Amino acid sequence: MDLYTSSSGEVRNLHDIQCHHKDSDPPYTEDNLILWFQDIARTLQFIHGQEKLHRDIKPTNIVLASDGHAVLVDYGSIASIGNCQQELDAIGFMERIYGRQFADSISGTRGYIPPESSGIKPLTKAADVYSLGATFWELIFNEKFDPENDASEVICDEFHRG
Repeated sequence: MDLYTSSSGEVRNLHDIQCHHKDSDPPYTEDNLILWFQDIARTLQFIHGQEKLHRDIKPTNIVLASDGHAVLVDYGSIASIGNCQQELDAIGFMERIYGRQFADSISGTRGYIPPESSGIKPLTKAADVYSLGATFWELIFNEKFDPENDASEVICDEFHRG
């Protein structure tokens, strides 16, 4: 078994690697993280260039190839940027009719979904970037990203200042 495959020979995702080493130092280095971040950022650049959003970036959807590169998988939630607004319009309609919130119907995984997706606002490419940041926060600090956390707030504030 190595960093890239399990004992049964299956390709490992970043969540599996992180969970396997939850109580110890991770088996990956800063250089690994930089490479993986660049790999996924390039993938997002391509997806966004097609006017699409992935909408479900998280450690379980990033697998490691045998050459050490990271590959973004699970395109089941992908949508055209314009269609995201149609989905939000439909959810808003259901909320008005049934008088309850349907935010859980929005594609993505809790903990990696940007705050703006919980309202009835159009999602932009920034939604995927937020999810990528939350994913790598988890890998770097070995804890879930929490925007209410003081350290998270400082980083978010710096990010917004440019």
